[in-house]
Amino acid sequence: MKKRAFSGAVKTDSKEAKLLISALKGFGICLFLCFIGGFFFFICDMDFENAFIFSIFTYVISSFCCGYSAGRKIKENGIMFGALSGCCFFLMCLLIALCMQPHFNLDTLYKFIISIISGAIGGVLGVNKRNKKKLKPRK
Repeated sequence: MKKRAFSGAVKTDSKEAKLLISALKGFGICLFLCFIGGFFFFICDMDFENAFIFSIFTYVISSFCCGYSAGRKIKENGIMFGALSGCCFFLMCLLIALCMQPHFNLDTLYKFIISIISGAIGGVLGVNKRNKKKLKPRK
């Protein structure tokens, strides 16, 4: 009887794991954009009235990248998996936001809808992206 060696690595073959990995990628992009935006707000002495617009921009870009990554990895049902990855991304951001300020408002609903829609668009574009291989002409 053979003994199987246990490897501590997480298997990333399942769709759920690919979905969570793409949500983490989107969260990393969101953190990067927040650092850039904070630096920009600090250097330019901008009013924080523009922070809502910047946060919407950050959600759109991050959830789009999240959905795009999910669509490229899963390669099927781009709308569904893109929207799910956008939803996972929003839930991660929501958990952190609730630690800081434990209440919901209408802006939270806007960000939820925007993250799902832009994640779905990114998922569709990720599934339909062609590879760089050129097709050979028929003889």
